Amino acid sequence: GGVKWGKNRGVAQLWAEGIKFENGVHFMQIKPAPDGGSLKTPNSERQVPLHPALIKDGFLDFVKTKGRGPLFYQRGSGDPNKRHVSKGISNHLGAWVREQGFNDPRKAPNHAFRHWWKSTAARVDMQDSLADAIQGHAGSSVASTYRHFDLKKLAEGVAAIPVPGEKSNHQIDADSAIAGHPEPVG
Repeated sequence: GGVKWGKNRGVAQLWAEGIKFENGVHFMQIKPAPDGGSLKTPNSERQVPLHPALIKDGFLDFVKTKGRGPLFYQRGSGDPNKRHVSKGISNHLGAWVREQGFNDPRKAPNHAFRHWWKSTAARVDMQDSLADAIQGHAGSSVASTYRHFDLKKLAEGVAAIPVPGEKSNHQIDADSAIAGHPEPVG
């Protein structure tokens, strides 16, 4: 199938003003873009710390070069009856995810990445509730509605996820994880 319009929409419609620093943590403020964007669910609106590898690779410098406004697209019309311009970015993001090795043809690329991420979170012994909070998933229990994580705890969770291709004790092969059988690498 084609690329699904899911959780990646929050990243696709990020604005420079949505990259913040608080309590020692750089994070993305995932929320609907001011020019008419929307998110899939209320849980989709959240703070997601940036992975240390993303910072190391210069993402904050990229944000500075953009100044204000959308990071990945030109401003939309703001017309709620039109498809938001970030939709095209979402499709490009899906293609990039495939290029990174998440190529299970049975799954949309962003869905495959989410499977890999959730499997990797389990492999590094991350609490399900923490993984859910980072991914913007609603918890499956009533108790989960009372559980909240501060930015530092979220940042620890994000940092625990190894980057595919880099050496780590928890490194797993993306294709194996997508197939549902993650195997350690290296």
